[in-house]
Amino acid sequence: MNRGPQAAGGGGRLDRFVASLMLGLLILAAGLIVSGLLLHGRYVPTVAGAHSSVAALHEGGLIGWIARFHEWGTALFLLVGGGLIGLIVFTSGYKSPNEWRWWSLVALVAAVFGLQVTGHLLPFDRHGVQTAAIEAGVGGRIPFLGSTIREAMLQGAEVSGSTLEAWYLVHRWLLPLVVVAAVISGIVALARRRETKPMVWIGIAPLVVASIVAVFLPPAFGSAASQADFAAYNALPNWYTWPLHGALKLTERIGPAWSWIGVALVPGLLIGFLAALPWIARKLAPFFIGTIFTLFIGFFATAGVLCAGAIASPFGNQDPVAVPIEEPSGALQPIRVELASEGERIFTREGCSGCHTLDQFTGTGGPNLNREFVKRPNPQWLIRFIKDPSSVRPSSTMPSFPHLSRTDLEALAEYIRKPRP
Repeated sequence: MNRGPQAAGGGGRLDRFVASLMLGLLILAAGLIVSGLLLHGRYVPTVAGAHSSVAALHEGGLIGWIARFHEWGTALFLLVGGGLIGLIVFTSGYKSPNEWRWWSLVALVAAVFGLQVTGHLLPFDRHGVQTAAIEAGVGGRIPFLGSTIREAMLQGAEVSGSTLEAWYLVHRWLLPLVVVAAVISGIVALARRRETKPMVWIGIAPLVVASIVAVFLPPAFGSAASQADFAAYNALPNWYTWPLHGALKLTERIGPAWSWIGVALVPGLLIGFLAALPWIARKLAPFFIGTIFTLFIGFFATAGVLCAGAIASPFGNQDPVAVPIEEPSGALQPIRVELASEGERIFTREGCSGCHTLDQFTGTGGPNLNREFVKRPNPQWLIRFIKDPSSVRPSSTMPSFPHLSRTDLEALAEYIRKPRP
């Protein structure tokens, strides 16, 4: 690709447009830090106080607008930042002398994504709590490190007050420090390019748009979480994690043991690719770099459309729809002991023990099934769910098992619904 005076690194109009958008993101990031500082003094990071303190924020006049700005500003940052990354990739704007501008942008988008994920738990509403349980379960599928990652994310076996404290610590201190460092780096990078003067009206546009949106759109906020939500998995994915859920389900079609490829390996390769672009560009032509980037984006888009399912509403009440417990009609069917023993072997053979805790098995990616016999005594419900989880629970990240015979499904159902102490 030829990079004439209009290319993103060549000091032309396009480079000025890129610099203007970068300035806009730096200003918006500064606004997010300031608004976060104004909000944290009114937030109570405890199970008992989190939801009520956020509800009080939303009811306030100016402070309510600040809370909405903080939420919508983060979402707008991800949209504009992601678009700017694509623009720079396809115009080779990551090359010298723009390396530090590029690295600052990548660091900012990654940090703000983390702010969006961790911030979603802070209201401690039903969707936020169930989402945290789901995301920790997804992290638990990573080979070798899964159990450590899941325990670190939850600070225990399930969502609790300790989870909230840990996520708030990351949200309030660790990620803002990354944002501040990236903003300083970005300002220095823009200042060094004195021949490229950003356009002021574009520079303030993201801040203005976020401010206006915060006046009219309500935040995503639902009912307070109960104990039942701490280990529930009914929440639909948010729009910013939707492609990752699609990638998880797409790679699970190869087999449950391969799910970590979509949720960890491919995203990790994408981040590494973006971070290393200034060096990769020394070896690869822009055409090949653009092709690789297109393949990454195409993979996540395809996975989202084909496999991720519905997205949680980005505003208003996000309360998950409870999956009904189907009581058996008539007398409870007795457990078929021999079939339950065969179900235990199938449970191991199909890799269920890698995700689920049951009897002597200790999984890391899915819910504990030791009390499932109380909640799901009906074998027909279990058979239907195991064969196609999404048909019963649309938000489920569990893979389907259409290849299992009716006898295998019945055996698994008997093993799972077998009473335990």
